[in-house]
Amino acid sequence: MKMRTRQAFTLIELLVVIVIIGVLVGILLPAFARARQRAKRTQASSEAAALQNAIKAYFQEYNEWPVQGVSGGSPYVLNNYDVIKNLRPDQSSTNPKRIAFLEEENFRIKDDVIVNPWGNPYRIEIEPNYPPGTPGIPEGVRVSG
Repeated sequence: MKMRTRQAFTLIELLVVIVIIGVLVGILLPAFARARQRAKRTQASSEAAALQNAIKAYFQEYNEWPVQGVSGGSPYVLNNYDVIKNLRPDQSSTNPKRIAFLEEENFRIKDDVIVNPWGNPYRIEIEPNYPPGTPGIPEGVRVSG
C-alpha cells in the first residue's frame, strides 16, 4: 500500500502560526517603545549635564557667564542660541582664547538651537547668587529639556 506524503501546511496550521507571531509582536512592541523612551531620557540627561559643564567651564575660564546681563537676583533664563554661539571656539569677541567648550557634533541643533531628543530646545537657567563661602564657583546652572 502506498503512503501519501504531506506536501504543504493546512490553512489552520498557517493561521495558528500567524496568530502566534501576532501575539509575540504585540508583546514585544511596547517593550521596544519603553526602551526607546528610556534611551531618550538618558540621552537628554547626558546632554543637559554636558551643557551645564560647558557653561561652568566658560565661567571658570573667563569669570563671567556666556551671555551678558546676568547679575544678582532671581534666576536668569538664558537664550539657548546665545549660549551656544558664545561657547564656540570661533567667537573671538566672547571667547578670545578660542576654547571649544561644547562639542556641537554630539548634539542635535535645529535653527542654531540645541534641542533635546524630542525636538524641544533646552531651557538654561542661571542662579546668579552663589552659595556663601564659594565665590566664583557657579553652582546654580540648571539645564532642563
